[in-house]
Amino acid sequence: DTRPQSCLAQRYPRNMGTVSVVLIYYNEAVSVVFRTIYSAINRSPRHLLKEFVLYDDGSVWEESIGAMKAEAEKVAEVPIVYYRNTTRGGLMRARTSAANFATGDIMVYLDSHCEVLPGWLEPLIEPIYRDPTAVTCPVIDTIEWDSMKLLSGRAPMSAIGSFNILLNYNWYPIPEVEQARRKALHPKEWAISPIRSPAMAGGLFAINRQYFHDLGAYDTQMNVWGGENTEISIRKNTRATENTRATRATENTIFPGSTFLPI
Repeated sequence: DTRPQSCLAQRYPRNMGTVSVVLIYYNEAVSVVFRTIYSAINRSPRHLLKEFVLYDDGSVWEESIGAMKAEAEKVAEVPIVYYRNTTRGGLMRARTSAANFATGDIMVYLDSHCEVLPGWLEPLIEPIYRDPTAVTCPVIDTIEWDSMKLLSGRAPMSAIGSFNILLNYNWYPIPEVEQARRKALHPKEWAISPIRSPAMAGGLFAINRQYFHDLGAYDTQMNVWGGENTEISIRKNTRATENTRATRATENTIFPGSTFLPI
């Protein structure tokens, strides 16, 4: 548990709605996917976690097909809704399709190759419980791709997500006006309070399920990895609502260096 001590003292409402964790994968190892699933099972309040939606987007590795489904059937703690697409549709189309299988009040999209840390879920969904139009993102640390070692505490806690005129996503320093807003609202614990952000890293986030559909879900014509970083953010910002980076919710994911990934 790498959270600051002040995070450990936070208390949240018990009933904040139910959560569907949505995982899209293509040619992933069983051990990697179930590292994600079991970390979420073991580190989430059971009454909040309704189900996992495990969506295979046309994998061709045998391990990612039969063995993955068999492993999913062994999980007794939380239901796993398994679906296999026979042809590869691409990440955005798969995410939009998978949302139709979710039944929880809130959907949490995670990479299929990550590990959540203790206390990850409550601060991620509390803003949505209070405002169904909020969209929250966790702090995203790193898992080394070659050793699978977790490198926690390296994510930028002093940055927001945004994009330039070319729609390239990047991290930028938190504006002084946002820091002032946080200090005014949370004078004692402003350093661990959520950060308003004009854009979000699209791989890991939480959103009210109905609001996701009201926004129009994803543009299913997106064909290049990275567009999801800006698309939902633009949809939200045209609705005059806010993205929130939940600084106390921490997850780690595998980043494959500078590899360019088609979706």
